[in-house]
Amino acid sequence: MDNLPPVAPAAFSASYVPPNGTYISWGANGEPDLAGYRLFRGSPLNFTPSPANRIYDGVTPSYHDITGTAYIYKVCAYDIHCNEGPCSTVQPAGTADAGSNVPHEVTLAPIAPNPAHNSATLRLGLPRDGMVRLVIYDAQGRRVRSLLGGWRPAGWIELRWDGSTESGARAAGGLYFARLEAGGRTLTRRMAIVE
Repeated sequence: MDNLPPVAPAAFSASYVPPNGTYISWGANGEPDLAGYRLFRGSPLNFTPSPANRIYDGVTPSYHDITGTAYIYKVCAYDIHCNEGPCSTVQPAGTADAGSNVPHEVTLAPIAPNPAHNSATLRLGLPRDGMVRLVIYDAQGRRVRSLLGGWRPAGWIELRWDGSTESGARAAGGLYFARLEAGGRTLTRRMAIVE
């Protein structure tokens, strides 16, 4: 009876690419009795893998997690005798552990809801203190509303756009862009306003 579990998968990496999700891969194990891998998604960094947070069970050493949020991932290998080995853990760039309120890179999360009827929530993350500018533009590139400007501390900021212009008038239905400038980076998110 074989009771030796496979080793933890090595070369475990993950890349969070909003809005496309997270691309995850790891090196293939070399055990001759390997049956497959189990991938788990959660937060915080020390979350416990379980069937409730397992998102993949298969033989391919890669996975594309289509989600609008960055998570922590753990992967383990198991053999044909049901021996499950220890997990490897990866924290993609842009993911903040629940114990930390500072992201690893400048982040502009997907706008919600999208499309929006009355208002929309914008969430941005700053890895360090600095100057920040967040502006809404229409489809022709005209400035509609400045939501944020000035010096802000590192961490997450959540703002609500009520669908109004700088003058206080209601923005017409159509396509809009939220543009974030921070930390030498420029990020843009598209959103629609429906009347």
